[in-house]
Amino acid sequence: MTGQVPHVVEQNILTIRDQLDRLLTSHQQLQDAVANLPPIYSLKDIQSALSPAGTNPLPTAALLNTVPPPTSPVEQPPTTPVDDKIPSHIDQVNAVYASNPVGPTSTDEEMFRFCQRVAQAILAANTDPPGLTCGLCLSFAGASNSFLCNGDWYRYNRVCYNNGHVFKIVADSDPGGTRTPAWEDNSPPLLPASYHVATDPSSPC
Repeated sequence: MTGQVPHVVEQNILTIRDQLDRLLTSHQQLQDAVANLPPIYSLKDIQSALSPAGTNPLPTAALLNTVPPPTSPVEQPPTTPVDDKIPSHIDQVNAVYASNPVGPTSTDEEMFRFCQRVAQAILAANTDPPGLTCGLCLSFAGASNSFLCNGDWYRYNRVCYNNGHVFKIVADSDPGGTRTPAWEDNSPPLLPASYHVATDPSSPC
């Protein structure tokens, strides 16, 4: 080739030939590497290898670990009620409900006034253990079943004692719910920070 084409062209041809040689060599090396890879086993092959007699077939999901193993639910121990001797006040709740009923269409304020009246009725009954005082249950801004009055948010379906013992006084209390009288223990845990002294249902908010 020397002398038959210009020197620059000859050098370019030689460079291209070298690059082709290297590519062919790399290609052959890659083919050799692929040929030397271990055989690809199917799930059936793996099961057969691990259990030739087929006496202990392996589940597909467990073998491939594609599905987490089933877990049994952990049973929580029953909650121990708070034994502070607060009696049931369902009679007071029912009495307030009879004179000032609430229902599916009651406003949040009407629900809150109902809660205030229940707290007053419980205090008037004077049947709670000494040192325990029924009041309202504080909430946080925007929480469900809550109402804002004089700068504080209150749960309108619960009352709270000064030791933090909370009781639900309205069942199915979400807007549109049946909103029926109840006396359901909502503790433990005790929530002392939720307590607020009972307020007058006739006071403005």
